[in-house]
Amino acid sequence: MLYEELVDLTKARLMRSKSVSKRRRTKEGIDIDLLTKTVMEKIGGETLGKFYQEKILNQEEALYSRTLPEPTDEIKAERDLYGWRLYSGRRSIECKSESEARYLKVWLEAGVEKIKVPRDENYLENIVSELKAKKKRIDKTINSYLDSILDIKLRNRILHNLWQHLTEGVP
Repeated sequence: MLYEELVDLTKARLMRSKSVSKRRRTKEGIDIDLLTKTVMEKIGGETLGKFYQEKILNQEEALYSRTLPEPTDEIKAERDLYGWRLYSGRRSIECKSESEARYLKVWLEAGVEKIKVPRDENYLENIVSELKAKKKRIDKTINSYLDSILDIKLRNRILHNLWQHLTEGVP
């Protein structure tokens, strides 16, 4: 009798565990995967990864690579005595032009570590405004969903997850 009750209890526990495991990656009532999917649907197919594939990689031979510093809360592109620099907190990298600094700033804010840059300065200048507008629209959409999340760690985790999806296709 005791053995049968123990077997029934074990079966009930296993059934419960199977039903709960489908709701993984939730924290404080927020399903991170579902929220990511919802935001991505709202943004649509116009991601930074798609922009990179269409506008940058089509330049093929006219590209060079740049490694970006680790992103911080304070990212800025400024002109100094020797030219343009991109700052991320205390770290900085020298840029060839204002266009390159603005271009790299967008990618640094998106959390990209390494990026290819078009050599043609005129082409770079033309696409920077489009890239910045796309990033601004994406930021606005993301913030409309995340403004109500007060837990900083959870918010950062969701942001990281979103930017991974938004920069897919970028090395």
